[in-house]
Amino acid sequence: MTEREKSDTSIRERMFDTLLTKYLGAFTDDELDSEISFRKRIMFLDLLSLNFQEYLNAKPLFEDLNGRLDRAIRNTTHSTEKETFLALQNEVKKVAARVASKQTAALSSIGLTRELSLDTQDMSLRCVRLYDVTGRKEIQDGKAVSLIDITDHVPCSEIKPAEAGLTDVAQQAQGSPSIDIELIELGDTSATVEITPYEEFFNQDGVLTSMKQGRRMVFEVSFFDLPYMDNTELFDGSRFSLVLKEMALGEGAAKFSAVIFKEGFMTLRDRPLFEEMLRTLQK
Repeated sequence: MTEREKSDTSIRERMFDTLLTKYLGAFTDDELDSEISFRKRIMFLDLLSLNFQEYLNAKPLFEDLNGRLDRAIRNTTHSTEKETFLALQNEVKKVAARVASKQTAALSSIGLTRELSLDTQDMSLRCVRLYDVTGRKEIQDGKAVSLIDITDHVPCSEIKPAEAGLTDVAQQAQGSPSIDIELIELGDTSATVEITPYEEFFNQDGVLTSMKQGRRMVFEVSFFDLPYMDNTELFDGSRFSLVLKEMALGEGAAKFSAVIFKEGFMTLRDRPLFEEMLRTLQK
């Protein structure tokens, strides 16, 4: 480790210790559920998340603070105080969203992002391609159609690969990852989704020739999930994370970002000079 790295690590260690001590131990029992306590905790949590996001999984801290505000809202009998606590609860979600947005932007620089909207009422499956679709095609009505031009997103399970004998061009050795995703239910701060992974194989002409289905998984995606820490490894070593952006409980609808990034990110994330690591992966 260089002198610069040692100095950077030492500064971060002292800052982290100070912020965490302030966050966890600076309030008496009488102060824990007061407005000023909540405001200070939001500030400290914001500082912790932004300065140590590549090392710290802040999700439990966000959930704890949101839960304390839930209890404060239920226990108060004053409408003004209730409105204050509700506003603070929204601020906690905004802080988490800001951190998740920053992480998504950083990861997109070494990967890509897909935006999607899901609805519990029609229970429809949505196929999401977790790879660059440039030059990739499907056979529809006997013709090869670019994936970029396809707007009718049918489930992966209903996609028909090219029939055997249509082309004698060799198929790629390793497939490309995609997922079927379905929104199951919505909670106050989270959404439950079911995901089925697929491995899609294309020939050297870029035409989809076969698919292999993986095991179904159920995820709870929270407003407090952060993609640096809350992500899933795919068969090819890359990773993807679902970021919950919006929910409409009355309509049973939610909007997500799916961010996909290279496998090298997680094996290098503990190095002190994080920005240098990102630049290396971009090359």
